[in-house]
Amino acid sequence: MEDRSSLKKYHTTVMLEEAVEYLLAGSRSPAESSESSTPLYIDATLGEGGHSEMLLNRMPTKCRLLSIDQDIEAINFVKRKYHDLLDEGRWILVNENFAKIDQIVRHVEEEEQMRFTVHGVLFDLGMSSRQLDYENRGFSYKESNSDQPLDMRMDTRLGVKASDLLAVLDVKQLASIIREYGEERYASKIARTIKEYKAGVQTVRDLNEVIRKAIPVASPALLTKTQSRVYQALRIAVNSELDSLSQALTSAYELLAYRGRLAVISFHSLEDRIVKKFFNEQVGEGHGVLITDEVIKPDEKEVSKNQRARSAKLRVIEKS
Repeated sequence: MEDRSSLKKYHTTVMLEEAVEYLLAGSRSPAESSESSTPLYIDATLGEGGHSEMLLNRMPTKCRLLSIDQDIEAINFVKRKYHDLLDEGRWILVNENFAKIDQIVRHVEEEEQMRFTVHGVLFDLGMSSRQLDYENRGFSYKESNSDQPLDMRMDTRLGVKASDLLAVLDVKQLASIIREYGEERYASKIARTIKEYKAGVQTVRDLNEVIRKAIPVASPALLTKTQSRVYQALRIAVNSELDSLSQALTSAYELLAYRGRLAVISFHSLEDRIVKKFFNEQVGEGHGVLITDEVIKPDEKEVSKNQRARSAKLRVIEKS
């Protein structure tokens, strides 16, 4: 088995301390679980295992940790890097979409032949640096990724790639995706240019060329923002991210025990609106208490070390 130190982590976990502390500070103590159930914490977005590792090390030893990720590369990386922690038997990994979180818990209960009491659920909705820069799936517009295929599937078991969407959808449909999920003002012109690209948009280089042709003469900063929005829009569409998030929040909250906590780190306005709306609905219906009255953001020190943290927002709610 590989030594943990030999496996390089490419991703810097955002708001690591804050998220874990808020989750574990829930008013319901694991000691309150009945003898017939086992306290469970869930990391619904495993990534490279940053939040999960800290949760495992800080939660009471009687607790179990369930970590979920739809990207099999993330699962395999964590299996290799943290094999010693996994061997302890308290950490369960599942390769699945977090939209199925309730089904996953039921299945694990059957597999483990035990009943769980869920004390906390964490969602970190950001892309990992490994996915953006190294996984050859076209998630990033960086020139170093130019030859990567426009795949953009988080779960490679899905059938439709980003390049398939660009080939099949018409101008109106593509413009709607780019406008709705990317909040991009040049959505219609970009969509028309995509459909006019005779060779077909297959790679990062192709899509970048299309975007450059579609938008007016612009500064490098404007071009970068436009690329970011278009890539975000296609990734969301390919993976049905917003629908999955809405479904996952509802299911995760239903799983929580009384006074258990749900913590969510979001990175763009579309996600944050869904989270904020859901939390406010629970509070309004008397089903929850906001732990973070004001959204929590990374401090200047963290942002200076990790620029990808600058847009992160942490919200926490406790079930009542």
